[in-house]
This record gives sequence, C-alpha cells and structure tokens, in this order.
Amino acid sequence: MTIDEYNEYLSLFPENLQCALENCSNAKQQFMESTYISFKEIKVYRAIMRPDKLTEEDFLSYPTMKKWTEKDIKKRCEKNILRIESFGISVNTSKEEMIKSLDFPSERLKGIAEGIMTPKYGTADFKQKDTHHNWYLFQDQITNVQHSFSIVEDENEQQVVFKKCRRNM
Repeated sequence: MTIDEYNEYLSLFPENLQCALENCSNAKQQFMESTYISFKEIKVYRAIMRPDKLTEEDFLSYPTMKKWTEKDIKKRCEKNILRIESFGISVNTSKEEMIKSLDFPSERLKGIAEGIMTPKYGTADFKQKDTHHNWYLFQDQITNVQHSFSIVEDENEQQVVFKKCRRNM
C-alpha cells in the first residue's frame, strides 16, 4: 500500500482518530504497528450499557463519547498521555475473560452483545495469545456494526458466567 493509499484509508476513520494520528507521531507509529487492515472474521463479545437494547453509543470510542476536540487531543499528545487504544472499541473473543476483566456487570455496563469482527467495518489489533482486541471502526460503519451485533439474552447463562468468573477471581 502506498502512502497516498494509506492516507486515504485513514480518512475513513472518525475525525478525532485522524487528528491523533496526524498530531502524535508515537500514536501513528503505534497504530500502524499494531493494527491489521486484513484479518479473518471472528466472533466477539462487547459489554454494552443496557441488558435489553443496543444503541449506537455502545459502539463509540471513548474520545467520541467524550467529544474530544483537536485541542484535547493535542494537549494529550504534548503530555505524552494519549493512548491510541482509547480510539477503538474493546471486544473480546472470550465472554468469560471479558466479564472477568471488566468486573462485569458494573454501574455503567449491564449487558453483553455478540457479533462478528470483520475488516469491512474497520481495522483491529491482535496481541498474541490475548482474547482482547481494540477495533477501530470506520466512521460510516458504526451504525452497521450496531445492527450486526445482537444481545446475549439468556439471563440464566449470563448469571452462571458471572458467578463462575467471580469465583475464579
């Protein structure tokens, strides 16, 4: 992929991620080194805000939800506290690991959704032997991702998993 093609690819992401990549050299390097444009589709789980309803907000990155401005991003870059991972959404290939790592359910996250992580919606990082991934969604695909996920509705299964994970902590 040429530099021009890569820059065109980056233009598909939300403006706040583009801003971080343009203004923080370490962020761009980390993003380029850790993400894959092409990868095999995999089933993933995501903690969501409500146990009975999926919303677009469930698939927004932290900076998007908090409405970070270019000034906010530049300030974090200058202080060297910008984490590129915050511009992705967290998904996990293991429901149990997700629950354990989030101390789920929590005050903010009360439901679980499952879906397929696919490169047609954005790029992702893959850490070796890790079930957690940061998925960087294209701006125009957030709603499609929301509609491609479904709520894990079996409350009995959820309660068994919660109890099992809490015992293993």
